[in-house]
Amino acid sequence: MTDRLRVVTLLDRVRVGGAERFAIGLAGNLDPERFDSVLCTTRPDEDPLDHLDLAGAPLRRLALDRRSRASLRAWSPLLRMVREEGVDILHAHMHGSNVWAAVLGRALRVPVVIATEHSWSFEGRPLRKALDRHLVGRYCDAFTAISAADCKRMIERVGVPADRVRLMPLGIIPRADRSAAACLRRALGIPAAAPVVSVLGMLRPVKALDVLIRAFPAVLAEHPEARLLIAGEGAERRRLEATIAALGLGSSVLLLGLVNDIAPVLAASDVYAQSSDSEGTPIAIMEAMNAGLPVVSTAVGGVPALVDASCGLLVPPRDPGALGLAINKLLADPQARCTLGTAGRARVADHGFQGTVEQWQNLYTELYQGSRRRAH
Repeated sequence: MTDRLRVVTLLDRVRVGGAERFAIGLAGNLDPERFDSVLCTTRPDEDPLDHLDLAGAPLRRLALDRRSRASLRAWSPLLRMVREEGVDILHAHMHGSNVWAAVLGRALRVPVVIATEHSWSFEGRPLRKALDRHLVGRYCDAFTAISAADCKRMIERVGVPADRVRLMPLGIIPRADRSAAACLRRALGIPAAAPVVSVLGMLRPVKALDVLIRAFPAVLAEHPEARLLIAGEGAERRRLEATIAALGLGSSVLLLGLVNDIAPVLAASDVYAQSSDSEGTPIAIMEAMNAGLPVVSTAVGGVPALVDASCGLLVPPRDPGALGLAINKLLADPQARCTLGTAGRARVADHGFQGTVEQWQNLYTELYQGSRRRAH
């Protein structure tokens, strides 16, 4: 297996956000006969990989200790790997890692450098746009996006050369099946018959979870025992806690923190709701659909291409009234929930992870072979 391609996946940290789960799941599921996969995390992070509950082979991990942007010496282990062992493909995920991959990959003459954008609003932030346009878009062999809407915005709003932009799929990452809905409800003190609405994701401003929380009093007005489960952690936690307290929702809206196994959360839920201001192709929604849940979401980014009237309800962003109305509509109609959930599960059936991995492996091979032809 000496002809395997060494692929280094570059990430800031190991976390349970959708982008991180996908990147690590992809790295861990590459065909070991064709690829030697290494995960390089650049920021201090003591989380083990197995807490993400991802299928795949054990991953070799290169953990750097980059404390700030000026911590240039922290890159030494990666530079040493490139010089002494060789790296064929450097695949970065998300803006910070994309920028570093463009700089280091080209400086170290790595044959293939790939940057993956996991979606943002593409509004404001002129420095980010400039770096994406002039650095990442110029020095990476491919700048991949996870939705057609993101591809369009990268080209038209950011100015990334169209021949560098690739639309690549995400997939539903395999997880251990440990359905424990009843146990979770008991542990959280939720009555067996109480309606449950859930959302998964990092507590970031772009997720606009305050809008979902502000929509919940209208839900409680019609379903007094209802609960909202928010599974995730992040910088917005204190602000969300303050919103929950101000609205008197302390017993109805539960911040679960980091949840390593989301299967029980989804199994305990009746509706999945998402209130984001911006999305690419959200893995969390795909996982909810795969669990047979009807979806209520804001119509942003790649969501409308994933969720239509057959499997959920779409509402405008920043509209808690419309969000609450849609949730109430589904909670009041068990048959509709069942019909939409069944259709949603069928809709994501072709997003199997192995097929997704194969498409990424094909891209790796295509770009590497192209680099060899150019070298000769």
